[in-house]
Amino acid sequence: MPPIFLPLEQALPSHHDLFYNGAWRKPLASTYNDTLNPSTGKPITRVAQASATDVDAAVEAAHEAFLSWRKTTIAERQACLHRAGAILREHAVTEMLVDANRAANSLDYFAGLIPMLRGETLPGPFPADAYLHYTVREPIGVVARFMASNHPFMFAGSRMASVIAAGNTVVVKPPDQAPLSGLRLAELLDGVFPPGVLNILPGGPECGQALATHPLVKKVTLIGSVATGKVIQREAADTLKPTLLELGGKNALIAFPDANLDQLVQGVIFGPVMSVFRWTDESEMLRIVNSTSYGLTGSIFTRDLATAQRMISQVEAGFVWVNEVGKHFLNVPFGGVKESGNGRDECLDELLAFTAVKSVNIKLQ
Repeated sequence: MPPIFLPLEQALPSHHDLFYNGAWRKPLASTYNDTLNPSTGKPITRVAQASATDVDAAVEAAHEAFLSWRKTTIAERQACLHRAGAILREHAVTEMLVDANRAANSLDYFAGLIPMLRGETLPGPFPADAYLHYTVREPIGVVARFMASNHPFMFAGSRMASVIAAGNTVVVKPPDQAPLSGLRLAELLDGVFPPGVLNILPGGPECGQALATHPLVKKVTLIGSVATGKVIQREAADTLKPTLLELGGKNALIAFPDANLDQLVQGVIFGPVMSVFRWTDESEMLRIVNSTSYGLTGSIFTRDLATAQRMISQVEAGFVWVNEVGKHFLNVPFGGVKESGNGRDECLDELLAFTAVKSVNIKLQ
C-alpha cells in the first residue's frame, strides 16, 4: 500500500488520555501538560499525566491480563503480533514510513521467534531411570518499557513486541517530550490484544518512579540517558527487579590511513559536539577511545580486514561497525557496555530476557 499523505492535524491522535485495560481513561488527578511543537515551541495539545494512583490501576490491570495472556498458544500470540504489524504498515504516514515499517518488522520478527522459548532436557550424575531433569521458560509478568524521544513511534511499536511475544503484558511510558506517537500507537492497536496486554501511560517523573518501584512490575527497561538509567536502576533495586538499559553513546569512529574515503562518513552522537583527533600511535589512540565511560557503538574504517579484526577485539563497545556506521539489523544483538547499558535488543536475547528459567526434577522411582 502506498504511503499516506496527511496534514499534521490528521496524523495526530484524537485521544490524549491514558490507555490501559483496553480503554481510554482520564487521569485520576485530572492533570494534563502541554506537548510542544519542537519547530515552533508552541503547544500542539495537552496530554494526560499518569499519577502513582493511575500507575497502580494500570499495573493491576496488566497483572490480571497477564494471568490469562501467559496461557495463550503460540499461534494466538503470533496472530495478534502479525495483525499489529499489518495495521502499522497500513496506517503509516509518509513522514513516519521508515519508523512504522521498522516497528512492524519487529512485531513480525518476534512473532516468528516464539517457538524458540524452549527448555532443555538435562543429563546428570544419576541413573537415567531414576530421575528426569528438564527446564522450561516462563513469562515473568508485567514489564515497564520507557521510550526515547528520538524515534518514539518506532521504539514503542518495536520494543513491545518481545515482551508480548514471550507471554508478558507491557506498560509503555512514552517520552515526556513526545508522547503523541505512543497515543497514536494505542489508537491503532486498540482491540488487537486482549484488554490489559498493551497499556500506554504518558507521564512525568511521578509516573516513572511508580512504574520502577511497583511490586507487580517484574522488569523495567529504558532507552534513554545514562542519568535516567541510573535513577531507574536505583529505584528498581528495592524490589530486586532486573533492568534492560540502552543508554547514551559517545564512541569513536576510527579511520585508518587506507580507509576508503568514499565510505568514510561522519559519526552521529546525541549532542552538538564532534571531536576529531589525528593519531599516529595505535596504542595511545586505543587508550583515548576506551577512556570514555560510554560503550554503545564504535566504527572502524580500513581496507585491511586483519586490521579491522585487531581493532574489534580492543574497542570497548557493544556493537562495532566496519566500513559502516549507524545501521541496525534485526537478529543482530544491539546494546552497550560500561555506562551505555546492559542487555541486548533486536535479537533472540531480547525475547529470552523477558522469561525466567524454571528447573524441574521428577523422581521416576
